[in-house]
Amino acid sequence: MQARAKAGYWVFPAPAGYRFDQVNGHGKLIVRDEPKASIVTDLFEGLASGRFASITEAKRYIDTRADWPKPASGKIPIQSVLDIARRPIYAGLIDLPCWNLRLIPAQHEALVDYETWQRAQARLDGRTLAPVRQDAHRDFPLRGHVACHCCGTAMTAGWSKGRGKYYAYFTCQTKGCARKGKSIRKEKVESAFETLLRDLTPAPELIAVLKSMISDLQKSREETGKENLRIRKRDLAAIEAKIAKLVDRLLDTDSATLQAAFEKKLNEFEESRANLKAQLAGSDDLTARYSRISRTAIAFLTNPLKLWKSGAFAHQKTVARLAFSSLIPYHPETG
Repeated sequence: MQARAKAGYWVFPAPAGYRFDQVNGHGKLIVRDEPKASIVTDLFEGLASGRFASITEAKRYIDTRADWPKPASGKIPIQSVLDIARRPIYAGLIDLPCWNLRLIPAQHEALVDYETWQRAQARLDGRTLAPVRQDAHRDFPLRGHVACHCCGTAMTAGWSKGRGKYYAYFTCQTKGCARKGKSIRKEKVESAFETLLRDLTPAPELIAVLKSMISDLQKSREETGKENLRIRKRDLAAIEAKIAKLVDRLLDTDSATLQAAFEKKLNEFEESRANLKAQLAGSDDLTARYSRISRTAIAFLTNPLKLWKSGAFAHQKTVARLAFSSLIPYHPETG
């Protein structure tokens, strides 16, 4: 098992999003297991881009997916989602410190490129985990974004029981506010928000300018990407030369102290080499990647209402965050 893992094969139970299959030339190899594989990809891309502001939002996204297997409670434990988000196996790397194997390029198909995986890790490292907040329930995507026009503070939202069923309301709970405790139907607030989004659609000439700007940015990013690719290739060659030199020195010494020092340094070099190889493998088609990102950006900026009407909680939270830099005051008469 250890030898096979060193050759880049996963030898333990298949991680979520993968399954084992017989593949010519490889034997048993983990392969994509849809639809879970696409959900895992969405998880990493959402974390890397900021669409999921925290691991709790990523967890809520998976909770909403009916095609992801769930325990009897119907909710995925947050630790399970974090375990997925932290595993380099999804970036096409074998990482088994117990066998002294650090970030070995794997034989299986990666579900996410290495750079996206690294950005997701950076976001996870930059914020502490909090328990799932009840006030972020997907029934109220505008909670935390709509303010009372009277006092300017964010309104709360929740369900209130009527005679025959429950009703969703927004209310201001600020002490001393003239509208404290007065409720507004959720449907009324969201209808006014959709009207506001409809008015945000840019004019055709502005869209043309926007496409031109994004095209220029895309070309700039592609040139930067090509330069980074050249630098990585140069760095990889330098690392491999250092590894070869260090191996020769390790074979020539009989000192246990020097051998331990050389082996430690060799592990560091091998980890750096694995990182560089993974980055190079994920840089094959820069043009296609930036074109995909550009299309997504233009689709959102030209029609934020369409993304809101998709009904996906994560998309709706994204619209509220990206389209408005502060709380949006709501007036019961003027909207």
